[in-house]
Amino acid sequence: MIDLRKHFVDNIANYEYYSYKFGDYLIDYEMDEYKLYDDSDVIKEFKNLLYPYNKSYPVEEEMFIYLCFYLYSSGYLIENFPNFLDRPTDRWNLSYDKIRNSITSRDGYNGAVAWADRRIFIDNMKIEKTRSANISYDLDNMIKNISTRNASFQEMTLDERLKEICNCIEYILKQNGNFKVIDYSNSCEYLTDDIVKKYRNKLECFRHATADSLHERASYSDFQKEFLINYGILILNYIKDNS
Repeated sequence: MIDLRKHFVDNIANYEYYSYKFGDYLIDYEMDEYKLYDDSDVIKEFKNLLYPYNKSYPVEEEMFIYLCFYLYSSGYLIENFPNFLDRPTDRWNLSYDKIRNSITSRDGYNGAVAWADRRIFIDNMKIEKTRSANISYDLDNMIKNISTRNASFQEMTLDERLKEICNCIEYILKQNGNFKVIDYSNSCEYLTDDIVKKYRNKLECFRHATADSLHERASYSDFQKEFLINYGILILNYIKDNS
């Protein structure tokens, strides 16, 4: 059983945007426990709230944010709108504006968007859990600034994420042409200067387009790439907080 309100209250402090945007009035809001059985029910309820509606009630708007937070903090992604869960606006913006615009942008679509079309779109909307860990807003913003196409982390392919993790490690550690050594004593010996160097070297193939680099990239399975991404996020968080 998932208590969405309790999950929000217990974890909101770890998510800067949600805490800033929704923390005070949601935590203070007096409402009953909001429980669903499992993740499948969470996704079903999330889609139900996106179906076209004429009137909205405050409790539905609160529920929508609880659902967004649970999905985001649990590693879910909306395939059609990959950036929405990390920085949600409001229910109407997704239910009406974004979904309607996505439908009208299709080739050959002509005319008003019927409620039936929006319901079909929502029913077919993919909301799936990624194996990659979520990253903080600050870290995502740093990676976005380093990225040559100014993309957020969630918008990137696995290969691109690995490339930008490697670039970000260099960005944090390299000063005046040299890599600084930081204190890894708080990592319980799971991180050292040599381990971080070895990790960076392993990712060099994602930064280059030579035949050897392409061959090396292809040797990694998606599962291995996801592991390297999650490990890289751990490294980035540590060196960012300790450099």
